Amino acid sequence: MLTSERLRGLLAAVVALSSDLTLDGVLQRIVDSASELVGARYGFLGVLDGRSERRLGTFAVHGLDDAHQEMIGRLPQGEGLLGLVIDHPEPLRIAHLDDHPSRAGFPRLHPDMTSFLGVPIRVHDRVFGNLYLTEKDDGEGFTSEDEEIAVALASAAGVVIENARLWEQGEYQRRWLLSAAEITTALLQPITRADAVQLVVDRARTASAADVVVLVMPDEDGRLVARGLSGLPAELVGQSIGLTTLVADALGSDSGVVVPDVGLDALYALETVPDWPALSSLQAVPLPGLDGDGVLLLGWGVATTAPAWSLDLELPSSFAQHASLVMQVVRAQEDRARLAVFEDRDRIGRDLHDLVIQRIFAIGLALDHTSRMAEAETVRTRLSAAVDDLDQTIKDVRRTIFDLNTPLNPADLRSDIESIVGDAQRLLSFRPVLDVRGPVSTEVPGIVAENLLLVLHETLSNIVRHAEATQVSIEVDCTGDDVLLVVSDDGLGLQGSTLGSGLRNMRHRAANLGGTCRFEPGPGRGLQVRWQVPKEM
Repeated sequence: MLTSERLRGLLAAVVALSSDLTLDGVLQRIVDSASELVGARYGFLGVLDGRSERRLGTFAVHGLDDAHQEMIGRLPQGEGLLGLVIDHPEPLRIAHLDDHPSRAGFPRLHPDMTSFLGVPIRVHDRVFGNLYLTEKDDGEGFTSEDEEIAVALASAAGVVIENARLWEQGEYQRRWLLSAAEITTALLQPITRADAVQLVVDRARTASAADVVVLVMPDEDGRLVARGLSGLPAELVGQSIGLTTLVADALGSDSGVVVPDVGLDALYALETVPDWPALSSLQAVPLPGLDGDGVLLLGWGVATTAPAWSLDLELPSSFAQHASLVMQVVRAQEDRARLAVFEDRDRIGRDLHDLVIQRIFAIGLALDHTSRMAEAETVRTRLSAAVDDLDQTIKDVRRTIFDLNTPLNPADLRSDIESIVGDAQRLLSFRPVLDVRGPVSTEVPGIVAENLLLVLHETLSNIVRHAEATQVSIEVDCTGDDVLLVVSDDGLGLQGSTLGSGLRNMRHRAANLGGTCRFEPGPGRGLQVRWQVPKEM
């Protein structure tokens, strides 16, 4: 029978358990209260881990400071005496540990212990974990009254633990719903696909409390690359991701794949990723319809314990479906904006052709007719030169109209470059050699990409019309701080000492972006155009 003093202590401990809603806080309060009530020097609360082969997952410890715990290293996994309480979830009281056949189970450098008391903690009808109390302060061993107090506290702890778990699960669901609402709200303002991808990975990391979140998608060559990431250096965007098996399994599933313990999973443990922190748990959720099928990877580091419900796929899968719809809306918005630009270009082109060119042509005819009526030779010469200038202006306007009607899509720069090269191949009767270095489709800003495509188009047009080249090489490099375009040919090179309007426009476009454009002799002969502008203006 409990004394009134110990009963009051037990009631105070039960009330104190409810003062913290977080599960980790509750577990620590349980083991601290139990150790103080029964006079145990050391206390351990081990949570059963049903997600992996480890028998014990989370541990709360009383009586050992952080330095001693770090020195011990590996926590008990449920062997020996600890496993006996797991296999037989009943109170176990031992006066002398050395005399018990199941003495094993404690890690090396663990403090010496004589007495032992272990009781299970149940949540409803399921064993949640076990409370281990060791080394009675008086050295006489734990009594039946101590066991009664530990059992009573464990019973109350089951209710408190369930409430804490429900609160944390509710908080977890709230974070996912809030994250989904935030990426939807982002559509109220203009947003690019790159910014939308970054918003998705950032909000997924916030909702899941993961250490690393990466959106993986195949590139033009079929390699799995990171399109967006959170918790990792930005330089990894566009780089290859080595988790090919995990990504493939996620794409082949309906809701995704969970790897509760990477180190114990023979299939995925060998798939290491350079520059990534060591991960203990992984989750891969398919993200369909985002320029192809993508996968959202969520990873928890070895120093982070992912709650059991955080590895449940229902909420992340729902978020991924929602994010996929948001990304499709963003793409549709960009397509509409691009279509509006093309419509404006068509209108401007028609106005230039139907109004400006016709008027210039009429003025040219009038001047040409006037020159024939002039008696002075100098007047005729000047009028003839003016007519020639008007003819050149008409050519420049027509070239501008052609450039306006050239479809450009800076959001997919690599495809646009290959398209322009393909058009040049049909006119040159051979294919230029193309070398693209770096993730141009993700790292080159839209205004730089548009000007780069115009310069490339103008350069290849000049080669087709004037160079008489048999070889052309094109290099596009965005691996550094600048975007570099180098076009070399083995043709006739520059004709004359002055630059034409097309070459002057190339220099003008580079200067407007804070860059340079140089025209140099090509390898052996011909011309090399070197157009270089910074990524950040």
